[in-house]
Amino acid sequence: MFQKAQRKKAKLRLSIAGLSGTGKTWSALELATGMGGKIALIDTEAGRGELYGENFDYDCMQISAPYSPQKYINAIQSAEKLGYDILIIDSLSHAWIGEGGVLSIAEKAGGEFQKGWKTATPQHNLLVETIIQSKLHIIMTMRSKADYVVEINEKGKHAPRKVGLAPVQRDGLEYEMTIAMDINHENIAHVTKDNTQLFNQQYIKPTKEMGRQIMEWLNSGLDVTKEFVEKTVPEILEKINACWDLNELRDCYAKSYKDYYEKFPEQFRTILDAKDRKKAELEKILETSNELGLGGAA
Repeated sequence: MFQKAQRKKAKLRLSIAGLSGTGKTWSALELATGMGGKIALIDTEAGRGELYGENFDYDCMQISAPYSPQKYINAIQSAEKLGYDILIIDSLSHAWIGEGGVLSIAEKAGGEFQKGWKTATPQHNLLVETIIQSKLHIIMTMRSKADYVVEINEKGKHAPRKVGLAPVQRDGLEYEMTIAMDINHENIAHVTKDNTQLFNQQYIKPTKEMGRQIMEWLNSGLDVTKEFVEKTVPEILEKINACWDLNELRDCYAKSYKDYYEKFPEQFRTILDAKDRKKAELEKILETSNELGLGGAA
């Protein structure tokens, strides 16, 4: 059924693409710090992710080759289990072009669509889906492909300048982002996509204040967990308690499980407990009825 559209609270998916030396890691840490919360960083850059330990408060995990999608997935899931709020993936490009990454998997499996990409694509899709579905706010850095443009310099002479092009990742990944930005060597980011509409198409230096504004926007949406606990759970409990037999209880519980368990696994425990109590009650009634030779609907 159609319902009135309401913007809900959301988890951030933000990408920062740029050439080496443009400040991708620093910018990610600035934004994450401004957002607030416990920060984890996945470092694929041979320890460079720890260079800013005196400037920011965060925990770091290093991963090395092979940079398989599954290794990234394991790290993301580990950060979730350890209770972090924000995860920085620095960088996601290794999962694509690094040793053991998606391109490497495709090549080793044959390279052709029916061979290599038939093996590699599902693994990359699973990584992207893990990022999208994660309970964490995720900021990811990506290297950019390099190119040169010829410009007139301050001396009035033609000179080449190195510029970044598309991120080193599968085309279209930016569509999954809340915010996507390209950053240059002056540490100025061009926000190329922005679902928040706070910074769309702006040229801006990523700062803690920018992170604070992003977090404020993310939290300003409808709190679906609160709505579930305060509105939906009481409605389901009422239906469970009104069940007259085990078949009706089973159907009622199965529907609520299908609709809500994956979205609210912790809060769903209240419904599970209510179902178990009602089941025990109905089974007791059935047992008593059978003992008395009355039969019974339960």
